[in-house]
Order: sequence, then structure tokens, then C-alpha cells
Amino acid sequence: MTTTIAMVKRNMKLYLRDKTSVFFSMLTILIIIALNICFLSKTNIDSLNDMLPGRSAEAKSLIYALVFAGISYTATVTVPLGVLSTMVSDQDHFKMKAFFTSPASRISFVLGYLGSTILAGITLSFLTFFLSLILLYVLCGVTLSISTVTLILGYLIINVLCNSCLVFFMTSFIKTQGSYTALNIIVGTLIGFLSGIYLPIGMLPKAVQSVLRVLPSMHGSTLLRSAFSKDLTADFFHGADASIIADYKNYMGITISINGHTLTNTALFLILTISGILFLIGSVIITEKKHASDR
Repeated sequence: MTTTIAMVKRNMKLYLRDKTSVFFSMLTILIIIALNICFLSKTNIDSLNDMLPGRSAEAKSLIYALVFAGISYTATVTVPLGVLSTMVSDQDHFKMKAFFTSPASRISFVLGYLGSTILAGITLSFLTFFLSLILLYVLCGVTLSISTVTLILGYLIINVLCNSCLVFFMTSFIKTQGSYTALNIIVGTLIGFLSGIYLPIGMLPKAVQSVLRVLPSMHGSTLLRSAFSKDLTADFFHGADASIIADYKNYMGITISINGHTLTNTALFLILTISGILFLIGSVIITEKKHASDR
């Protein structure tokens, strides 16, 4: 345990000291903010105004809530991936091999890398979320209830845990800084599409929708969208037919339906938990095999 705690502290310090890694962790978030402020938000707001005229304020609040849900989700992916630059650097400079040949157990070092990833992910995801709350109030005059804020914090934690295990699994295949940089660019580029942030899932071809609906990234972002927009969706669609509301939620990725059955938030939560466990097991197995072959 002492070794694990020491590794967590070391990795956190190295990550925060590396301004490039921190910048790339937040780059996708900045891109999402810029795209939505300049283009995407207006398009979605206009679409709602065409659907139910005379509710422009409610439409703006709903769309911006969905935007900030996406921004908060993105941090749960990009920050953990950024922290793992330390692990890749250690491997590239043969420090990891030295760690693994020390008297301390190998799992202590693995948990140290994963622990720092989770800690940084939770910390910066929470920071991103609270900044989103401030912007949502400044731009739309909307405040979320304490119960909603608590629920979102819980959803952020499960997303960080799942995504930390996922990116740890992906990074376990990486051996050089160049490969890691390529992975960072690919993930940063795709995450907005794979989680339905850049484009609503309903705008995509049916085949693409079918693929996205089974991905953990879509499940995690859906949890946050549902929590962020719950009250605001009710406000905007007040008096509207239930089928219209259900169709809109599916279109925007506020809910996920598979074969006509809408997945509950509890089901999504469980899927993320199981996915995280499977990715963690896979990471440990790959790490063990990789370093056993290096001996």
C-alpha cells in the first residue's frame, strides 16, 4: 500500500508538472465549447424553436445543459488518458522495468498508475462540472437542484472509473511516446462522435447508431445528459405528447433504446461498472504478459 500511495503522488506531480499533457487533456473540451458556441448550439436551439415556437428561453437552457453534460463527460476520458503519459514515459525510458524488478509487488505499481489516473480524473472532472454549472447559470440563468448535482457527481465518478480502466487497457498496448501521442489524438478526435456530443445520435445513419448504442462512451454520456436535462426537458416539453418527448430523448441521446426497449439509468450504470471491471482485468493480464516476456 505504501508503494501504491507513493506512486500515485509521484504520477500526479509529474502529470501536473507537464503542461503539454494537461493542455491535451483539456484540448477536446475547448474544441467542444468553441464548436457549440459558434455553430452547433444555435442549430439545435433553432430546431427546438421550430418544434415548439415561443419557448426560446427554455430551448436555450435545454441545449446548453446537454452541451455541458458532454463537456463534463469528455473530461472523464481525456484527463485519465493524459495522466497515463507518465506510464508510457516510464516504459519508454525503461523505468517501469526497474520498478517491476524491485522488492515491491508488481500490482502495487499497476495500482499506482491506475490510482493516479482515477484521482486526477475525478478531480478535474469535478472541476469541469462546477465550471459548467457556473456557465449554465451565467448563460441561461439555470441552477440545478442539490439532488441533481449529487446524482451527476455520482455519474462522473462511475464514468471516471470505467474510462480510466478503458484508457489503461488501451495504453497497455503502447510502448513509445510516439504511439501514445497518436492514441491521444485519435481518442481526442473520436470521443465527441462516439459519445454523441458533436452530433446527436439521431442524425447518424441507422447502422452507426446501432454501433454507438452498445459503446460504454455512449452509455456514460447518456447518464450525464439525462441528469443535466431532466427538469429542463420537462419545462420545454410541458404539455407536449409523450411520444414526442420520447422521440426527442432518443434523438439527442438523453436515453438509449435497443430493439425498442429503453435502457434505464440503473442498467447503464451496471453496464459501465461491468465494462470497467473487464477492462481492468484485461489490463492486468496484458501488463503481466508484456513484462514477463521482457524478462
